[in-house]
Amino acid sequence: MSRSWPWTRSQAGSKPPRACWPHAVEAGDPFHVVHLATGRLTMVRCRLQREATGRRGVKGERLYECRRALLKTAPLRTPRQRERIDALLADPVNDALRLAHGVYQRIIACYWHKDPRLSRRMIVCVQFGIAVLVM
Repeated sequence: MSRSWPWTRSQAGSKPPRACWPHAVEAGDPFHVVHLATGRLTMVRCRLQREATGRRGVKGERLYECRRALLKTAPLRTPRQRERIDALLADPVNDALRLAHGVYQRIIACYWHKDPRLSRRMIVCVQFGIAVLVM
């Protein structure tokens, strides 16, 4: 890197990019947006698991057994996975999981869409929906 670069990895904590470029627009590529949503869905599942049992999930528990199926795109699930996910999300105890899973599936649907304009509109609707849920 050149010496004129105002922000390097070693200075990450001292001078953030926002200070250097105040009018810059933050953007997220599809991979990282989906990755963040995946992490949040997993965090909600783990939290519910700890609240229900007081420990991490183990074989034989519904939340633990559905962990990989939750992260799978809905149309690609097997019938058995669909049944398990539907039963898991139908439980009123898992309302937070149902909300996080719905947002995750909508984000994936936005990036699967072939029309970029419609995809952008869909992601704005997802963002608006998240903002309404948070308020």
